[in-house]
Amino acid sequence: GTKLIADSAFIDCNKLTDIVLSKSVKSIGGNAFKNCKSLKNITIPKNVTKIGENIQWMPKRKVQPKLRLR
Repeated sequence: GTKLIADSAFIDCNKLTDIVLSKSVKSIGGNAFKNCKSLKNITIPKNVTKIGENIQWMPKRKVQPKLRLR
């Protein structure tokens, strides 16, 4: 399975609403979900050992997506 979500992998993907990352993911790159305006939920497996800088969704939004560790 996928082990890395690359830097800026989903930047500006405005149709994303919910993300559930596979348990095989170990690393999330910087700005991976930047400007995903419709993003409401992200589920990250507990075995992720590295999260890049600026791992932000919508920094100017008052309500951020819910982040769940599983």
